[in-house]
Amino acid sequence: MSTKVVRLRSTRKHELAAVVVCAAIAAACSKTSTSVSAPSGTKCSVAVTNAPSTPFPSAGGNGTIGVSTTRDCTWTVSADSSWVSVATTSGQGDGTVRFSVSANVVPSPRSAAIVISSQRVPLSQAAAPCRFDLSRTADSVGASGGRLAVDVTTVSGCTWTAASTVGWIEIESGKSGNANGTVVLSVAANAGPDRVGQATIAAQNYTVMQTSDGSGSGPPASPAPPLEISGRVQNISGLCPSIRFELSGTIVATSPDTEFRKLKCTDVKKDVRVTVQGLTQVDGVVLALQVRKTD
Repeated sequence: MSTKVVRLRSTRKHELAAVVVCAAIAAACSKTSTSVSAPSGTKCSVAVTNAPSTPFPSAGGNGTIGVSTTRDCTWTVSADSSWVSVATTSGQGDGTVRFSVSANVVPSPRSAAIVISSQRVPLSQAAAPCRFDLSRTADSVGASGGRLAVDVTTVSGCTWTAASTVGWIEIESGKSGNANGTVVLSVAANAGPDRVGQATIAAQNYTVMQTSDGSGSGPPASPAPPLEISGRVQNISGLCPSIRFELSGTIVATSPDTEFRKLKCTDVKKDVRVTVQGLTQVDGVVLALQVRKTD
């Protein structure tokens, strides 16, 4: 009887141990785990499209760059120059980067880049055109002559020259320059009738009108009547209001005193038909008193 009791207890111990082991295994088998990993470097590669291929004009402008990547990938945007501004500094998935380029006021081209993640998108911009302004475009001087000074205003990097078109006006100093400068002209004494001459300064006409001293023999010469010529405008140069153009084989020069009818100075363009009334100068150039558009 005692032997059976011992065997029964031993059997129950083994059964209980087996139950405990099975419970532990079941608990372990019921557990689950989840891990999250960021997209791999290959998965998050960023490509750009529609990158600018030509330089922006000196006036500036706006542009867009396309960004192509997977939906869960993020990217950053920055510009490496102050004259380029971007509308956003980051994004995710496919997108568009809008940017603007400010005006270039320097007469030399420039370059910059927009960096989108690891992609560098180069940009370039054309140089600003050189603009020249004269302190005056015309002067009057007495028969004894004298010195005249004209200031040229422009920006650094813009070069210009000065030359006389008549023998009695000499460029004393300032025959060439870079940026702002001053041109000094020497006007010889006039022993004859009133006369008009010109110098070309920074591609603009500068007119000098000189009176007579009245010492010539006989009465003073009568001024020549205005010449009138018509035709189509060709070969324009200079800046308004002082421009030069060819009309029926004759060089015409305008000044701030020129009267424009049925058009403005800026309307004088190639092939526009005009009639000019003016005075022929010593060098053969006609100084325009009036420019009238011809229908």
